[in-house]
Amino acid sequence: MAEFLASQPYVLLNEGGYTPLDGDTYRGIARRFFPKWEGWKMIGYLKPLEQGEMVQSAALDSMVNMFYKANFWDKILGDGIDSQAIAPYCYDWYVNAGRNAIKNIQAVLGVAEDGIFGGSTLHALNAAGYVLPTLHNKRVGYYREIAVGDNAKFLAGWESRANGLYDKLA
Repeated sequence: MAEFLASQPYVLLNEGGYTPLDGDTYRGIARRFFPKWEGWKMIGYLKPLEQGEMVQSAALDSMVNMFYKANFWDKILGDGIDSQAIAPYCYDWYVNAGRNAIKNIQAVLGVAEDGIFGGSTLHALNAAGYVLPTLHNKRVGYYREIAVGDNAKFLAGWESRANGLYDKLA
């Protein structure tokens, strides 16, 4: 079974430190989407923070981990995924693309594309064996499909994230 703490560094690699540019965001947690995250209290005490600054705090690191586990890892039933290579890939994709990631994973697995990572999706993923290359191709294809208009500027970053993670896990 996959382990959250072994998967977490792959996600945090891309989530950076503090940024005020699009509203307060720390380690990929955006205040405008998650205003009640308990870490904002600590961030508030530490301001002003520099762009990209990472706070050296075991307590804040723990809050970040608890946030990601509850809001992302648990929603893809990460503890039930057999492969420690496939779990962080699916987890990172879900962090980056939400339910669209789940729908694409479900398409690869041939199960109902409802955007909910439930028991059927978990069973299909575990039964599929080593599907990392197929998941990666689907992910890059998804990014290319949505990289139109205002999203076109994000394509290189999305592909870099997916390719970098794939290279580490494959």
